[in-house]
Amino acid sequence: MMPRDRFLEIKKFLYFTSEMQDQTDPLSKIRPFYDTILKACKENWISTQNVSIDESVISFTGRHSGVVYMPRKPIKNGFKIYVLADYLSYVVNFIPSFCFSNKEHNVKNIVWNLVEDYGFKGYHLFMDR
Repeated sequence: MMPRDRFLEIKKFLYFTSEMQDQTDPLSKIRPFYDTILKACKENWISTQNVSIDESVISFTGRHSGVVYMPRKPIKNGFKIYVLADYLSYVVNFIPSFCFSNKEHNVKNIVWNLVEDYGFKGYHLFMDR
């Protein structure tokens, strides 16, 4: 947990610009930040044999094309994120759902995009339906 005051101090200096935005990349505005977080997740992960893929929701009520509404979930509005995590709940990889086009948004593509960088030979992958 991060104290509120520390978060507000960091947030004060955090700004994302839309200059030179790539129209084909939905994460172009935050791509360097996103890549840095993913790199840190991958470098600090202590490999375990059991990994799972699940979805998570980051609460957000503002305007954005990637916001989903799921009335039966505890968090009703927000960004849906597909997460690869180990059995200790360490997030190894994650991809926002709005990064997939309607044509690509299927289980095979989601799973492949999450695990392709790891070469999971000999691992146990768990998923729900």
